[in-house]
Amino acid sequence: MQKYRSTAPQFWKDSFDLEFDAQHSLYQPVNPDIDFSKTFAIPVAYKNKVYSNFETGEVQTLKQAFEKSFLVKDSIKK
Repeated sequence: MQKYRSTAPQFWKDSFDLEFDAQHSLYQPVNPDIDFSKTFAIPVAYKNKVYSNFETGEVQTLKQAFEKSFLVKDSIKK
């Protein structure tokens, strides 16, 4: 474990895209297919996608939890 801690990066850096217009927005990872097999640390939200519909006031979030995906629908927070 000491060897891993001395060679593994302390922080994780990732990139997300935000695409939007007056009616919609989509926030999603740039590269959701990263191979984490060589590390113990897997970022929590690296595959999450968030779609917002400003006309209906609804937000839909696709969340990954281990091998399962969950679709969460809610209203947009003010």
